[in-house]
Amino acid sequence: MAYKNGGSKLESVGVLEGVPAAVRHFYRKEDVIWVGINSSNKTLVLKYEKEDGKNWVRKGEADVGMDVFCVAPKDI
Repeated sequence: MAYKNGGSKLESVGVLEGVPAAVRHFYRKEDVIWVGINSSNKTLVLKYEKEDGKNWVRKGEADVGMDVFCVAPKDI
């Protein structure tokens, strides 16, 4: 999503491939997005990285075993 009209409107700017259920929460920092999802089968946090300056590629996942209400990576 991207902000338009000074932040009063959100506009879709693409689709993340491989998201198996509805997104509950996401966190973006520069060229990385962490996506938290819930489904009846799995509760996952997926990691996507931007490649070649425009495409988001899924780089990892974690089955966290609980409802994902918030994604907030800790800088190490």
